[in-house]
Amino acid sequence: MIGFDSTRDKSETEEDSGEKKDESVNDGIPAVKLRNVKKEENEDKEGRGKLTTEESRATGSVSGKVYLTFIKESGGWCIASIIFLAIIIFTLTRMFNAIWLQHWLDQGDGSVAERLDNATEYNLTLSDDELKGDISQNPMLWMYQLVYGLSFILLLFTGVIKGIGVTFRVLAGASKLHNKMFESILRAPMSFFDTTPSGRILNRFSRDLDELDVRVPFFLEFLLQGLLFVFGQIILVCFIYVWFVLPLVVIVILFIVVDVFLNAGVRELKRLDNTLKSPVTQHIGSSISGLSVIRAFDKERLFINRMYKLLDKHSSSLLVFRLSNRWFTYRMDFMAICVTVAVTVICVFTKGLVSTALAGLALSTVNGVCVFIPFLMRMKSEFQSRVTSVERIVEYAYDLPSEAPREIPSSQPAEGWPSSGTLELKDVKLRYRPDLPLVLHGISASIKDGEKIGIVGRTGAGKSSLISTLLRMSELDSGSVIVDGVDISKIGLHTLRSNISVIPQDPVLFQGSIRYNLDPFEEHSDDAVWQALERSHLKDVVTKQEHSLHSKVEAAGENFSVGERQLICLTRALLRNSKILLLDEATASVDIETDHLIQTTIKEAFVSSTVLTIAHRLNTVANYDRIMVLDAGRLSEFDSPENLMRTEGSLFKEMMQAMGVNTVEQMKALT
Repeated sequence: MIGFDSTRDKSETEEDSGEKKDESVNDGIPAVKLRNVKKEENEDKEGRGKLTTEESRATGSVSGKVYLTFIKESGGWCIASIIFLAIIIFTLTRMFNAIWLQHWLDQGDGSVAERLDNATEYNLTLSDDELKGDISQNPMLWMYQLVYGLSFILLLFTGVIKGIGVTFRVLAGASKLHNKMFESILRAPMSFFDTTPSGRILNRFSRDLDELDVRVPFFLEFLLQGLLFVFGQIILVCFIYVWFVLPLVVIVILFIVVDVFLNAGVRELKRLDNTLKSPVTQHIGSSISGLSVIRAFDKERLFINRMYKLLDKHSSSLLVFRLSNRWFTYRMDFMAICVTVAVTVICVFTKGLVSTALAGLALSTVNGVCVFIPFLMRMKSEFQSRVTSVERIVEYAYDLPSEAPREIPSSQPAEGWPSSGTLELKDVKLRYRPDLPLVLHGISASIKDGEKIGIVGRTGAGKSSLISTLLRMSELDSGSVIVDGVDISKIGLHTLRSNISVIPQDPVLFQGSIRYNLDPFEEHSDDAVWQALERSHLKDVVTKQEHSLHSKVEAAGENFSVGERQLICLTRALLRNSKILLLDEATASVDIETDHLIQTTIKEAFVSSTVLTIAHRLNTVANYDRIMVLDAGRLSEFDSPENLMRTEGSLFKEMMQAMGVNTVEQMKALT
């Protein structure tokens, strides 16, 4: 199976193999290839004939719903309030430490007031050191040390709470969102996977979750603490110098304007970066899975150039995202210099109105804030851009379409359903998506219990689509399917699918043991498993394995042949012993001998079950009870093989004649 999207390479497949290559132009790419690539790009722009569409991308500011969902999954408002309160107390304690230390220094040895009175009375000039004296001689030294020490302990305690709280609660929220997104993906209908490349899904489970796990907690804690710290420090300076309020208002307005412009650009650039990452991931995966086909058709250069193009797009968005932060930081630094200059001018022209310690505190505070604000604002824009990853995760966790419920208690069928395996199709019409045409056009048929039905038809006739309606892989557009008197559209999907056995064309095995692949839910004993293996003619193969039933199965069953994998799937169906068995071209990829083994086992083990087989080889269904012939999504013929062979103009007879079978006797001889 080819691992890349063949619809996008349509123009390449039509390339004339005899076209002469010109290695001296355009890095060795032939002119024909360049024309085909250009044509392909035009078709992509027009969006015609494409199964997948461009990945949707939100615009504007991140919705408040995203933040509320994130808070809810991280512990709710109660936990968020405790963490926020710890951050506030931590910030206030830091401010209190600075103010208390300044007050402690201003008190000196406790005799500052007396020295000021003496200096005034005797007209003395005292230096700052002479005025304050040795602070270690202050009789209230113990009180200043105790308060400062207790505030430091409180600072340490609240710092630990906020650090652990933010980190662990955000990680807990990320874990919950991951689980919900994973569950949502598993519950998505097949139409979602038909139109969504795997790269988009992988991008959300890798890149976006990495942002949420690693970067969002750091930015969130830093941002909350930094904003409260800056706000508190500015309030402190305003209390020391009231005139600072006037330039502060102007500068705050400028900060807000620049911040709005920055966030609008950075947020969209980050969204673009996240979106353009998905095609890169998808292209790598599809190229690796289809590597043998790419090499066989000598398309390495085409795929390399396509990879360069996708990387250039992604790198361009990432580069502009980084440059936008540099643009913002430069302007923030300039405005921070203006704030420092404003406070310095106020200190110079108001000399003597406040103490030297207060003036020094104001200048050091403003200088620290001005150095810190540009970095803080950049972190704020980074945080808002990282939240777009949370937005994408929330989209997949809550906004994806979902299949029908697994269980519907109100319409649960009786115990042991289906007991006989009768099927009735009533005017079944199916389309895979609302915007697509019908693939089944009003099929009606009645199938008795225990009947063996062969389903044949040309490619695109609707054979697999008919099978998918029985499993509700896609919901019917109209009509109904009745199984033992129960409309399958009224019951839960798990109830339906757990009572029908399927052997697909491509055998599905999981990494684990043979025992796990045969009985993943451990519903049967080892004796039952061995009996099923013997009936499927696979017992000898398993016995020769080093660890027997507990032998290892590689991913996708790579350590078994295709035929052995198919027999393992058959054994799995034997263990379930369902009344309805579906074979979707189960023997298409196996040799004649394995095909014969499978057909023999089906005849012996499922004698009382209803069997529907999509036939790849007509000889496999030549001895079935009836043959259902489909043509362009319509039921063309439905009768026994013998009757169809005797009917002039029968499609089944034409297909048999194409194999060289012209009589009923020759047909029976095939089996």
